[in-house]
Amino acid sequence: MRVPKDGVDLVAFSHEPGVQRRMRMSGARDIFALWIQSQDAPSVAPVTSSATAQQYQHLGLRRPETLIPSIVRSPLTFKPGPKPSLSAVISACNQFREVLSTLTALHANTNGAIEVILVDGGSIDETANIHRLVHGITVLKRPPSETAFQRLHHGVALSSAPVIILAPPGSELFPAALKGMAPLFRSPDVWVAGGQSLGYDASILEAGTIIWRDGSFLPYGRGLRANEPTVAFRRYVDAITVGPLLCRRSKFLEHAQADAPIVGYNAHILSMCLAMRQAGGRIIYDPAFLSRNPAPQSITTEFANRNRTWLRRRYAPLLSRSPIAGKSPERARLASGTPTVLFICDRIPRPELGTPYLRYFDTISALNASGHHVVLYPLFGDVPDLVARALNFPPEVEIMEDMDLSELGSFIASRAGSFDYIWINRSPVLHRVSHILIEHAQALPELGFIFDLNGSGAAESYMRRRVGAVDDRSAKLDDLEREVDATWHCQTLVASTPEEAEDLRQLGYGNIVVLPNHAPPTPQTYPDFHNRSGLLFLLPIHSTGDAVHDGLNWFMHDVLPILDRALPKEATILLAGHRGEMVDLTEYTRLSRVEGLPDLADRSALLRSRRLLIDPTRVSSIASHEVLDAAANGLPAVLTEPVLQQMQWQDGVEACSGGFCDPQRFADGVIALYQNEELWTAYAKRAFQAVHTPTVHEQYAAKISEIMEMASGRGPIPIPAMPPRLISKSSQSVIFKPAPLRLQPNQTASTSAPESTSHDHDDEREDDETSLEGAFAPRLGISIPDQDR
Repeated sequence: MRVPKDGVDLVAFSHEPGVQRRMRMSGARDIFALWIQSQDAPSVAPVTSSATAQQYQHLGLRRPETLIPSIVRSPLTFKPGPKPSLSAVISACNQFREVLSTLTALHANTNGAIEVILVDGGSIDETANIHRLVHGITVLKRPPSETAFQRLHHGVALSSAPVIILAPPGSELFPAALKGMAPLFRSPDVWVAGGQSLGYDASILEAGTIIWRDGSFLPYGRGLRANEPTVAFRRYVDAITVGPLLCRRSKFLEHAQADAPIVGYNAHILSMCLAMRQAGGRIIYDPAFLSRNPAPQSITTEFANRNRTWLRRRYAPLLSRSPIAGKSPERARLASGTPTVLFICDRIPRPELGTPYLRYFDTISALNASGHHVVLYPLFGDVPDLVARALNFPPEVEIMEDMDLSELGSFIASRAGSFDYIWINRSPVLHRVSHILIEHAQALPELGFIFDLNGSGAAESYMRRRVGAVDDRSAKLDDLEREVDATWHCQTLVASTPEEAEDLRQLGYGNIVVLPNHAPPTPQTYPDFHNRSGLLFLLPIHSTGDAVHDGLNWFMHDVLPILDRALPKEATILLAGHRGEMVDLTEYTRLSRVEGLPDLADRSALLRSRRLLIDPTRVSSIASHEVLDAAANGLPAVLTEPVLQQMQWQDGVEACSGGFCDPQRFADGVIALYQNEELWTAYAKRAFQAVHTPTVHEQYAAKISEIMEMASGRGPIPIPAMPPRLISKSSQSVIFKPAPLRLQPNQTASTSAPESTSHDHDDEREDDETSLEGAFAPRLGISIPDQDR
C-alpha cells in the first residue's frame, strides 16, 4: 500500500477496528479517501439536542389525546366472536390515556377480532366512561386496594381464549406485531412469549431478562437501538418483565401467584416467569413482537432487596442452575445452556450469490435445527439489510452484519466464554483468522474447532494443470498440505466430496467427516418437456478468471459454435448466475443465441421454465449446489466429467456427461437432451428421484451431529489411516492469475512453460511476470483454438 506522505501509515489505519464499517457507511471509494475524510472530521463532536425521559413520555401520551375526536365520531369496536382465539387483559387505575393508546394499537393489529377485558381498580378519570369511546370490551370493576397484578389475575380468570395478552397500560404493539406469533405456541413447551420493548425515545427497554443466581435480574439490551444484531434474533430467555406478554391462560392461572409478598408489577411478572420455568415451561423472545412502552416504575432499594431475597428462596432449585451475577451477559442471555457456534465466513450469504454460499445456508439451518445457537460473523461486512435477513435466515440466527475482520479480535474478547464451537468456512477465511483465534485462545473453547474445506485451491490448480495436459497429483497434495497447514488446532475437518476427504487422508489426517451438499426441498410435480424452452447457465461468477468464468468462456468459444448449427433459434442461453462487480460478460451477450443478463432473476421460475441446465466448468473444486436445485425442479443437466464426479452421479443415469475438455461430446449431450422428449423425460425423472429421498434431511442432520460430536472431543480419537506426508516439492513456483482469454501463440520453436500453481484465494493471486522465450506457453486452464494446439 502506497504512502501518500511521510508519517501517514495507511496499513495501520486500514487495520483499525471498525474501519471497514466506516468505509461502507461513508461511501469512500478507497482507504485513502476514508483517511482524508477522517482528517477533515471536526475535532469536537456536534452537540445534539436531547429530551428527558419524562418529556419523551409526555409526548408519547399526547398521541392518544389527539385521537379522541376521531374515536368519538367512530368508536373502536371489538368483535371477538363466540370462541375467541386471543384475549387481551389490561389492568389499570386512573390511566385513561395509557389504556386508550393500548386499545388503539390492539384494534389496529387485530381489526377488532380479539376479546378485551379491562380490569379497572376504581378509576376516577375518563377510564370509568371508556364505553363511550370503545365498544365490545368487558370492563371488570375491582376495589382500589388490590394491586395491579391481582387485578390482572382476576381478568385472566374471566377470559375465554387459550392464549392471552398481558398488556400493561401504555404498551402499544407495532403494526403486524401479532402476525407470526401464533406458531410459537405450537410447541407445548412454550408457555410465555414476548419481544422487543422500546421506550418512547425508541431505545430498547428490554429484550429479554437475565436472572442471576442471587435472585437479581438484568434487562438485556437496555439502551440499544431496536433490531441491533445482539437482540435481533429469536431465543429462549429466563424471563420477560417489560411490555406485552403472550401467555397460555391455563398455565397462568396454575402458576401465577397474585398474593406473593413482593412489590411491583414487574416483580410479579418476573415471579410468574420463574414459576413457569420451574414447572417445565419455556419462555421465548421474538424481536418481531415489537412494542412501545412507558418506562417501568422504579421501587426503593429496600423493596428491591426484599424481592430478591424472596425470589431466591422461592425458586432456589431453578436459580441454583442460573449464572452468577457478573458473568458475560452474552453468554447468560440464552436460557437452558444452548450451545453456541461462531460461524465465520467471508461475507453474509445470500441465495443469489449461489455456490458456495448456498452451502452456508444449509449448514446454518441444520445447526439451528439441531438446537445450536448460530452467531454468523462475516469477515467483509455489508450494509445491513433487515429484509434480506428476515427472508433468508432462520429467526434464531444472530448475524453480526455491522462487523468485519478488523473487529473480530475485539468481538471474541467481548464474548469471552460465550462460544462452544468455532466453524470456519474455506481456506481463505482460515488463513485470515487463524492468527486472531490463536491470539484470543483464552476467550475461546479448548475444543470445538471445525474447518469446512469445501473446495480447495490445490484441487483447482490440479484441474488447471490437467487442462494443460499435466496430471501431477503429487503437486496437488503438496499444494493442499500448504493450504490446510493452519488446521492443526481444529478437531474436525469437513470435506464436501469423498475425493476431497481422500486427499486429506493422503496427508495423514483422520479427523474427517464428509458433508455433501444438502438437497433442497422438492416440489411434488414439475413442468414437462413442452412447457420448457432454452438453456440455463445458473452458476455464479464471483471474479474474473475464476473456475466458473473459465468454463463459460470454454463453452462460448468451443461448444456454442457446434450448437448453433444444430439447435433451433428459440433455444437461447440465459446467463442468470450472480456476477461479481468486476465481471464483464458483454462479450458473450453480443452473440445472437445468448440472452441479456437479467438484473433480478427469479431462480425458482427459471428452474421450472428452462429445458436444460448446463454446467461447463472444468477446473472448479467446489461441488455445484445449482445442479441439485435443478434436479429438485425436474430440470436435467449436461455436466462436465469433473462436476459429475463431484455430484457422485453416473453418466446416463442422473445427468449427461459432457466429458472433460471435449466440446463435441458436450454439444452432443445438449443437442440430444434438448430435442429428444423421451430422453429428456427419463433424465428429468431420474434426477428428480436422486434428490427426492425421504431420509435426506435425517441423513444431513446425522452428519452435522457427527461433526459436532467429533469436534467436542466426546467421541473416540479418530486414528489416521495413513502416516503424515512430507511435501516433496519446493513451494517456490510461479503464481498466476488465470483469465478466460483467447490466445494466439506464434508459430516458433516450442519452449516448455514453468510449473505453475494456483491458490483459490483472490487476495493471494499475483500476475505472472515471468517472461517466456520462444513460443507462447498458454496459461493453464485456458483453451486455445483447436487449429493452434
